[in-house]
Amino acid sequence: MKKHTLTTLFTDFSITKNAFLLLLLISLYSCKKDVVVLPQAELITETVASELLLKTVKCNDTAYTFEMPYFKATPAQEALIHKDLMGLLAPYVNDNTISENRSFKDVYDDFIASRKNSICENKKSGISNIKVEHLSQNDAVLSYEITYKSDNKPRRLIRAYKKPDLSLLTLKNLVKKERLSDVQRIMDINTQNSVIELALEIPSQIQKPFRDFSMNTAFTYDNILEKEIPVGVNILEDGKMKLQFPKTVDLPAQYPDLNGDIKIDIEADQLSYYMNLSLIGG
Repeated sequence: MKKHTLTTLFTDFSITKNAFLLLLLISLYSCKKDVVVLPQAELITETVASELLLKTVKCNDTAYTFEMPYFKATPAQEALIHKDLMGLLAPYVNDNTISENRSFKDVYDDFIASRKNSICENKKSGISNIKVEHLSQNDAVLSYEITYKSDNKPRRLIRAYKKPDLSLLTLKNLVKKERLSDVQRIMDINTQNSVIELALEIPSQIQKPFRDFSMNTAFTYDNILEKEIPVGVNILEDGKMKLQFPKTVDLPAQYPDLNGDIKIDIEADQLSYYMNLSLIGG
């Protein structure tokens, strides 16, 4: 299993009109019920090159950093991998960008220009920072995690895609049917613990009120059977894997710096009894 090194990418990349239309169709206008299937010739059979898009906007002595994971593949493959990332950028990109048949990286550049204009004009609503927490890949899966601020509220996005067809990895995919109820209990317990542990991210003088809130409020995980819950796979330098399970919780307004998009990190090996780790190369 490999943990790929990120490199900064500044070069332009163009794709054909038909390729962009495919990207646009999948990432902006497809319905959730639609299933996009890669043609046989497009199935992933090797490592996908991964890079980091990184640009900084400076206004009034303040720097705003915008990172994005990027997987360099065929247009059809990229459309699937970057679908949800494109969804973040789309509200900030004008109609001309769409009609000019831009690639994902070109749309990223337009996003940066748009945010620079808005932020430097003191119109600071919307996304103000994006950070790539990890970008991982092995022979079975590729994955990323980003954190960002939108309207000054911390958010998180975690995704993983299975090879060779780049279908979204979900918790329902991983869980062994006979262990479903066990996994639901594990997720419920860890959801509560993850919220309690958020106290470590705030100043010590206000930790106790938050701990009281988090320990006296019941937090449970989503119903595994009822929702398609995305799962992340963080591949560490030593090759070990951590599974990441996202969950959005409501937090008191007096803690604006806490991210309500929590994640549950569990070493994959600890879940081998409950989950089909072969799907992620385990």
